[in-house]
Amino acid sequence: MPDQDSHTARRVSRAAMLAAAAVVNGYLFFAVPNVELVTATVAVAGLLLGPGYGFAVGVVAYAIFGAFNPLGSSMAVPTMWAAQMLGQGINGLLFGLLRHRLNASQGQSRIAAFASMGLLVTLIYQILLSFSFYIIMPMEGKTMIAFLVTGLVFSLTQIAVNTLIFALVVPVAVHRLRKLPGFDS
Repeated sequence: MPDQDSHTARRVSRAAMLAAAAVVNGYLFFAVPNVELVTATVAVAGLLLGPGYGFAVGVVAYAIFGAFNPLGSSMAVPTMWAAQMLGQGINGLLFGLLRHRLNASQGQSRIAAFASMGLLVTLIYQILLSFSFYIIMPMEGKTMIAFLVTGLVFSLTQIAVNTLIFALVVPVAVHRLRKLPGFDS
């Protein structure tokens, strides 16, 4: 089965390249709170490679970026690190599952579909992240409300920015990458 082995090797190498790109893209805006390109890059992996590879790219990318984040390693808080990896894995998985529908959309509906999915995966990520903190620091009543309100500005910033990135950048990135050798299938 050399053809099958060769096909698998190409898909694994594409996944590795996209995971590396996600990590590098994580460093581009690391000094700007909650503005990042990791989520978009993982979504592109799901769109190009399918749900399984999309999930793997998300987990691997955030395992590396979270461990070596210049603002502090997520490994110091294992529940947060796990939530970040799971959130990005879900991102790649969802975009992989919906890739045919998203890639078939056109015009304004395409922009709306990508924006909506960007909002959804970022919201899921933020919920998982908040829950990861709750696991290690159980809170009740006013303390929980204060915690959520304090993080709301950062969460809303990331949701808004990612919604724009997904509407304007992700469809173009997928279109351009499909023209490159190795990503055209």
